[in-house]
Amino acid sequence: MIDDPLWPRVDQWLADPGAEPEVALIGVPTAVASLSPSRADLTPGAIRSRLGRFSPFHGELSFDLTTVPLVDRGNLAVEAIPAEKIPEDIAQLVRDLPGSELTLFVGGDNAITRPVVRSLGDLDGVGVITFDAHHDVRTLEPVPSNGSPIRGLISEDGLPGSQVAQVGIHSFSNSRPYRGWCDDHGIGVFTMETVESGGLDATVAAALEYIGDVESIHVDVDMDVLDSTFAPACPGA
Repeated sequence: MIDDPLWPRVDQWLADPGAEPEVALIGVPTAVASLSPSRADLTPGAIRSRLGRFSPFHGELSFDLTTVPLVDRGNLAVEAIPAEKIPEDIAQLVRDLPGSELTLFVGGDNAITRPVVRSLGDLDGVGVITFDAHHDVRTLEPVPSNGSPIRGLISEDGLPGSQVAQVGIHSFSNSRPYRGWCDDHGIGVFTMETVESGGLDATVAAALEYIGDVESIHVDVDMDVLDSTFAPACPGA
Protein backbone atom coordinates (compact mmCIF):
# COMPACT_ATOMS: atom_id res chain seq x y z
CA MET A 1 0.00 0.00 0.00
CA ILE A 2 1.27 3.50 -0.87
CA ASP A 3 2.44 5.51 2.13
CA ASP A 4 0.69 8.87 1.81
CA PRO A 5 1.30 11.28 4.72
CA LEU A 6 -1.92 13.11 3.81
CA TRP A 7 -4.00 9.91 4.04
CA PRO A 8 -3.59 8.45 7.54
CA ARG A 9 -5.00 5.02 8.31
CA VAL A 10 -7.02 3.66 11.20
CA ASP A 11 -4.24 1.25 12.16
CA GLN A 12 -1.93 4.24 12.64
CA TRP A 13 -4.49 5.71 15.03
CA LEU A 14 -4.37 2.48 17.05
CA ALA A 15 -0.59 2.57 17.17
CA ASP A 16 -0.45 6.17 18.46
CA PRO A 17 -2.69 6.33 21.54
CA GLY A 18 -1.49 9.61 23.04
CA ALA A 19 -0.77 10.30 26.69
CA GLU A 20 -4.30 9.98 28.11
CA PRO A 21 -6.37 7.50 26.06
CA GLU A 22 -10.13 7.94 26.33
CA VAL A 23 -10.90 4.70 24.49
CA ALA A 24 -9.33 1.26 24.90
CA LEU A 25 -9.52 -1.57 22.37
CA ILE A 26 -9.13 -5.12 23.69
CA GLY A 27 -9.33 -8.40 21.83
CA VAL A 28 -10.97 -11.42 23.49
CA PRO A 29 -10.20 -14.33 21.14
CA THR A 30 -12.66 -16.97 22.34
CA ALA A 31 -14.30 -19.78 20.37
CA VAL A 32 -14.44 -22.71 22.78
CA ALA A 33 -17.99 -21.84 23.94
CA SER A 34 -19.46 -21.51 20.44
CA LEU A 35 -22.54 -23.65 19.79
CA SER A 36 -21.50 -23.84 16.13
CA PRO A 37 -17.89 -24.82 15.33
CA SER A 38 -16.04 -21.66 14.39
CA ARG A 39 -12.73 -19.85 14.41
CA ALA A 40 -14.18 -16.76 16.06
CA ASP A 41 -10.93 -16.58 18.02
CA LEU A 42 -9.25 -15.26 14.86
CA THR A 43 -11.52 -12.21 14.68
CA PRO A 44 -9.52 -9.66 16.72
CA GLY A 45 -6.44 -10.23 14.58
CA ALA A 46 -8.45 -10.25 11.36
CA ILE A 47 -10.07 -6.92 12.20
CA ARG A 48 -6.77 -5.30 13.12
CA SER A 49 -5.22 -6.52 9.88
CA ARG A 50 -7.94 -4.80 7.82
CA LEU A 51 -7.94 -1.43 9.57
CA GLY A 52 -5.06 -0.23 7.42
CA ARG A 53 -7.54 -0.10 4.53
CA PHE A 54 -9.66 2.59 6.18
CA SER A 55 -9.25 6.31 6.74
CA PRO A 56 -10.17 7.64 10.21
CA PHE A 57 -12.02 10.58 8.62
CA HIS A 58 -15.84 10.50 8.51
CA GLY A 59 -16.65 12.73 5.56
CA GLU A 60 -20.41 13.06 6.14
CA LEU A 61 -19.93 14.19 9.75
CA SER A 62 -16.61 15.96 9.12
CA PHE A 63 -15.20 14.10 12.12
CA ASP A 64 -11.72 12.63 12.47
CA LEU A 65 -11.28 9.65 14.79
CA THR A 66 -7.68 10.65 15.46
CA THR A 67 -8.99 13.48 17.65
CA VAL A 68 -10.05 10.79 20.16
CA PRO A 69 -7.06 9.31 22.04
CA LEU A 70 -7.20 5.51 21.85
CA VAL A 71 -4.97 2.70 23.06
CA ASP A 72 -4.88 -0.86 21.71
CA ARG A 73 -4.21 -3.08 24.73
CA GLY A 74 -3.82 -6.22 22.65
CA ASN A 75 -5.60 -9.49 23.40
CA LEU A 76 -6.55 -11.03 26.72
CA ALA A 77 -4.86 -14.39 27.34
CA VAL A 78 -7.99 -16.53 27.15
CA GLU A 79 -6.93 -19.41 24.92
CA ALA A 80 -6.53 -21.91 27.78
CA ILE A 81 -9.78 -21.03 29.58
CA PRO A 82 -12.41 -23.81 29.29
CA ALA A 83 -16.01 -22.90 28.48
CA GLU A 84 -17.29 -23.49 32.01
CA LYS A 85 -14.74 -21.01 33.44
CA ILE A 86 -15.30 -18.19 30.93
CA PRO A 87 -17.85 -16.21 33.02
CA GLU A 88 -15.57 -16.11 36.06
CA ASP A 89 -12.05 -16.09 34.62
CA ILE A 90 -12.54 -13.55 31.83
CA ALA A 91 -14.47 -11.28 34.21
CA GLN A 92 -11.41 -11.22 36.47
CA LEU A 93 -9.08 -10.47 33.55
CA VAL A 94 -11.31 -7.53 32.61
CA ARG A 95 -11.36 -6.23 36.20
CA ASP A 96 -7.56 -6.20 36.18
CA LEU A 97 -7.38 -3.92 33.13
CA PRO A 98 -6.57 -0.20 33.45
CA GLY A 99 -9.72 1.90 33.39
CA SER A 100 -10.87 4.00 30.43
CA GLU A 101 -13.91 6.12 29.65
CA LEU A 102 -14.97 3.72 26.88
CA THR A 103 -13.72 0.18 26.33
CA LEU A 104 -14.28 -1.75 23.10
CA PHE A 105 -14.07 -5.53 23.42
CA VAL A 106 -13.67 -7.47 20.18
CA GLY A 107 -14.56 -11.17 20.29
CA GLY A 108 -14.34 -14.00 19.83
CA ASP A 109 -17.79 -15.46 20.15
CA ASN A 110 -20.63 -13.86 22.07
CA ALA A 111 -19.82 -15.82 25.22
CA ILE A 112 -17.63 -12.84 26.16
CA THR A 113 -20.71 -10.69 26.82
CA ARG A 114 -21.44 -12.25 30.20
CA PRO A 115 -17.97 -11.91 31.77
CA VAL A 116 -17.48 -8.38 30.42
CA VAL A 117 -20.77 -7.24 31.97
CA ARG A 118 -20.14 -9.30 35.10
CA SER A 119 -16.83 -7.51 35.62
CA LEU A 120 -18.77 -4.33 36.43
CA GLY A 121 -19.65 -5.75 39.86
CA ASP A 122 -23.09 -4.84 41.23
CA LEU A 123 -25.36 -5.00 38.19
CA ASP A 124 -28.31 -3.10 39.70
CA GLY A 125 -27.11 0.07 37.96
CA VAL A 126 -26.13 -1.55 34.66
CA GLY A 127 -28.12 -1.59 31.44
CA VAL A 128 -27.50 -3.95 28.53
CA ILE A 129 -28.53 -3.28 24.94
CA THR A 130 -27.95 -6.10 22.48
CA PHE A 131 -27.95 -5.93 18.69
CA ASP A 132 -28.50 -9.59 17.96
CA ALA A 133 -30.60 -11.98 15.91
CA HIS A 134 -31.05 -14.16 18.98
CA HIS A 135 -32.22 -13.77 22.57
CA ASP A 136 -29.15 -15.62 23.93
CA VAL A 137 -31.12 -17.11 26.82
CA ARG A 138 -30.42 -20.79 26.18
CA THR A 139 -29.97 -22.98 29.23
CA LEU A 140 -26.64 -22.91 31.05
CA GLU A 141 -26.23 -26.69 30.92
CA PRO A 142 -24.01 -28.50 30.31
CA VAL A 143 -21.80 -25.37 30.23
CA PRO A 144 -22.39 -21.67 29.51
CA SER A 145 -22.15 -20.93 25.79
CA ASN A 146 -22.35 -18.10 23.31
CA GLY A 147 -26.09 -18.79 23.29
CA SER A 148 -26.65 -18.15 27.00
CA PRO A 149 -24.95 -14.92 28.18
CA ILE A 150 -28.17 -13.00 28.84
CA ARG A 151 -29.73 -15.87 30.81
CA GLY A 152 -26.58 -16.18 32.91
CA LEU A 153 -26.46 -12.46 33.66
CA ILE A 154 -30.10 -12.41 34.77
CA SER A 155 -30.51 -15.77 36.49
CA GLU A 156 -27.12 -16.03 38.22
CA ASP A 157 -25.37 -12.64 38.20
CA GLY A 158 -28.11 -10.28 39.39
CA LEU A 159 -28.83 -8.21 36.28
CA PRO A 160 -32.47 -7.05 36.33
CA GLY A 161 -34.24 -8.27 33.20
CA SER A 162 -36.02 -4.93 32.89
CA GLN A 163 -32.61 -3.34 32.24
CA VAL A 164 -32.03 -5.43 29.11
CA ALA A 165 -33.22 -4.35 25.66
CA GLN A 166 -32.68 -6.52 22.60
CA VAL A 167 -32.65 -4.83 19.19
CA GLY A 168 -32.88 -6.64 15.87
CA ILE A 169 -34.30 -9.99 17.00
CA HIS A 170 -34.97 -12.06 13.87
CA SER A 171 -38.05 -14.11 13.10
CA PHE A 172 -37.58 -17.87 12.67
CA SER A 173 -34.33 -17.63 14.65
CA ASN A 174 -35.64 -18.16 18.20
CA SER A 175 -37.94 -20.62 19.92
CA ARG A 176 -41.26 -19.91 21.64
CA PRO A 177 -39.99 -21.09 25.07
CA TYR A 178 -36.99 -18.76 24.96
CA ARG A 179 -39.12 -15.81 23.87
CA GLY A 180 -41.42 -16.66 26.76
CA TRP A 181 -38.44 -16.63 29.13
CA CYS A 182 -37.59 -13.11 27.94
CA ASP A 183 -41.17 -11.94 28.48
CA ASP A 184 -41.31 -13.53 31.93
CA HIS A 185 -38.12 -11.74 32.99
CA GLY A 186 -39.05 -8.33 31.65
CA ILE A 187 -36.59 -8.10 28.76
CA GLY A 188 -37.46 -5.47 26.17
CA VAL A 189 -37.64 -7.08 22.72
CA PHE A 190 -37.39 -4.93 19.59
CA THR A 191 -37.58 -7.15 16.53
CA MET A 192 -36.02 -6.57 13.13
CA GLU A 193 -39.51 -5.81 11.87
CA THR A 194 -39.68 -2.99 14.43
CA VAL A 195 -36.36 -1.63 13.19
CA GLU A 196 -37.46 -1.78 9.56
CA SER A 197 -40.83 -0.13 10.16
CA GLY A 198 -39.84 2.50 12.72
CA GLY A 199 -36.23 3.15 11.81
CA LEU A 200 -33.03 2.40 13.69
CA ASP A 201 -32.74 5.76 15.47
CA ALA A 202 -36.26 5.55 16.88
CA THR A 203 -35.77 1.92 17.92
CA VAL A 204 -32.51 2.66 19.74
CA ALA A 205 -34.17 5.62 21.47
CA ALA A 206 -36.98 3.31 22.60
CA ALA A 207 -34.44 0.74 23.84
CA LEU A 208 -32.62 3.40 25.87
CA GLU A 209 -35.91 4.56 27.36
CA TYR A 210 -36.81 0.96 28.20
CA ILE A 211 -33.70 0.22 30.27
CA GLY A 212 -34.26 3.42 32.22
CA ASP A 213 -31.89 5.55 34.27
CA VAL A 214 -28.81 3.36 34.72
CA GLU A 215 -25.25 4.27 35.67
CA SER A 216 -23.52 2.46 32.81
CA ILE A 217 -24.54 0.72 29.60
CA HIS A 218 -22.98 -2.29 27.92
CA VAL A 219 -23.71 -2.48 24.19
CA ASP A 220 -23.39 -5.95 22.69
CA VAL A 221 -23.16 -6.17 18.89
CA ASP A 222 -23.42 -9.70 17.52
CA MET A 223 -22.60 -9.83 13.82
CA ASP A 224 -25.50 -12.18 13.13
CA VAL A 225 -27.90 -9.29 13.66
CA LEU A 226 -27.11 -8.58 10.01
CA ASP A 227 -28.96 -10.49 7.33
CA SER A 228 -26.98 -13.49 6.11
CA THR A 229 -26.63 -11.72 2.76
CA PHE A 230 -24.25 -9.29 4.45
CA ALA A 231 -22.67 -11.62 7.03
CA PRO A 232 -22.56 -15.03 5.35
CA ALA A 233 -19.74 -16.31 7.58
CA CYS A 234 -21.80 -15.95 10.76
CA PRO A 235 -23.31 -19.38 11.50
CA GLY A 236 -26.32 -17.85 13.25
CA ALA A 237 -27.14 -15.23 10.61
